[in-house]
Amino acid sequence: MITMWWTCHSEGVAVRIAQRILAMTAAIWHNHHTAGRSPAH
Repeated sequence: MITMWWTCHSEGVAVRIAQRILAMTAAIWHNHHTAGRSPAH
């Protein structure tokens, strides 16, 4: 598994990547749900 390789290789890198993915996902979800209600878009 890739996750096992990441934890064995470098836990800090895996954590940073996971946080970045979560942040991007949250931003995309927020933009997607607010675009329909916002009159600016």
